Amino acid sequence: MKLLSLKVLGNDFRSINAGKKYEFDFGEVADRLSPKCFVGLNGSGKSNLLELLAELFFYLDGMHLKFKSKAFDAKAQFGFEIEYLLPFTYNIPGIKFDGKFSFGDKYVQVRVAKPVGEAPCYHVKPYGRSRYIKVDENTQLLLPKRVIAYTSGGNELLSNAFYKMRYHYFNEYEKMKDDGVEYALDDSRMYFLDNNTNAFISIANLLLGEDDKLGHIEKLSGLRDLRSFRITIRYRNYARNEVKFPKRSLIPIDRLKQCATSWYLKGEGINRVLTMDYWVDNATKEAFKNTFTTPFELFKAFYELDMLNVNMVPVATRELALNPPKWLNLSDEIPSSDPSKRVFRIDKINVLKKNSRKELKYKSLSDGEHQFLQVVGAVMMMEEDNNVFLLDEPETHYNPLWRSRLISTLNKVSVKNFDEVGKGIRSQEIIITTHSPFLLSDCNRSDVYIATRNRGKLTIEHPNFETFGASVGQLMDCLFMEEPQSIAQMAKDELDRIRKGIAKAKTVKALENAVNSLSNLGNSLEKLDVMYLLRTKDVKLRKNNV
Repeated sequence: MKLLSLKVLGNDFRSINAGKKYEFDFGEVADRLSPKCFVGLNGSGKSNLLELLAELFFYLDGMHLKFKSKAFDAKAQFGFEIEYLLPFTYNIPGIKFDGKFSFGDKYVQVRVAKPVGEAPCYHVKPYGRSRYIKVDENTQLLLPKRVIAYTSGGNELLSNAFYKMRYHYFNEYEKMKDDGVEYALDDSRMYFLDNNTNAFISIANLLLGEDDKLGHIEKLSGLRDLRSFRITIRYRNYARNEVKFPKRSLIPIDRLKQCATSWYLKGEGINRVLTMDYWVDNATKEAFKNTFTTPFELFKAFYELDMLNVNMVPVATRELALNPPKWLNLSDEIPSSDPSKRVFRIDKINVLKKNSRKELKYKSLSDGEHQFLQVVGAVMMMEEDNNVFLLDEPETHYNPLWRSRLISTLNKVSVKNFDEVGKGIRSQEIIITTHSPFLLSDCNRSDVYIATRNRGKLTIEHPNFETFGASVGQLMDCLFMEEPQSIAQMAKDELDRIRKGIAKAKTVKALENAVNSLSNLGNSLEKLDVMYLLRTKDVKLRKNNV
């Protein structure tokens, strides 16, 4: 997917103006990813764009559920227009394009319009053509294949749509169990990356990831291999009743048992506990490869089974989650369950780092390491085209080296074929909000958007200079600083104090305090300016014999 434009209809969406069309450049770069980066000061409203996309796709995905609730009223008081490109690899039943269809066309342009109080309407055309065609059936094929979101700061406004959808998906599984309706895992569209999925992603990649791509993760994070882990499944819910597993959920459980080094079932009735242990060696990896094939297939199995932990949430809260009031932050309403009592749990994860034979607990890794494995690992395992990633400040816990290499690493793990490095980059959309100039230095000006907020209204525009290859200092000064500076504020204040002292000095001896103070500061452009001022004043005073 490649985002082209976005407009809110009806009321404003937070800082996003209703009626204003926000347009985004599409300039495909053949040999590398071109993520869209939104930058701006805190409170500028840049994250509101991610939140709008999350709510928008939550609504459109929900409209295609078999057992949708009132939350997906076709005439909801929520209006928008969105245009985007999809890879032209989809077979969309019933669509006949205007004019001669060319297999050289790479993209189909999709326009979804949902006026306030009306149902959404879908139109498509080959990219570059003039005439749209209305689509009434199989419109789920015109949505992104997956919508994956991550936030480093617990952005509830971004996560809310995904947590709500989790309960709608669970409702589908419940109905499927009762009515025998098939609801394939492939239909799940929205994925939110949180503490649980962190481990799911790392296990899936370390078991089934490509060696070349894992090498890039090892190079920066130091994580070399997976040694062991345990999966536990319990059959008792929050009310001490037996959990009734949908038939679809039994399939991944049986497949995981086939790959286990050992497994055992103890207890009876609601007290049953299934434990599967995995000692990871080449045979274990081969078993997973034969059973799940790709990292994402294994991740999907974990994600679906983790959804069964909704059984630990009271029914009243589940019903609230299916149709919550707009003001409600769902994460505030969800009770935290005791990890040892969850229906599905992965724990006792042990890993190896390079240059060490000593096993480490996965939980002992730093916040930065977990964040790196989550973000880079998610992009690595999503091997299909037509995904969209909404990444809210994904570099928060990174050291400067990792920040400078994040975009580069995402490129390396997104290559389709390592035999042709720089070729076959996946057709995916990565939208990032950031405060890091390191990320912007690896992005073209056409992919960087400065967000500013004036009287509650959001404006986005490109920088007035090329960002790709620009220095961190220039990017920091131009995009984040009211006054250019290369040092922190306390040091700057100290240099300003010294500068004032130099200006007031009447004798050469009076400059000695400035000399002593400067000797306590590290080198910087700001210090060089003050030293130049000091030398100039010294020459002037000596010339006047004072």
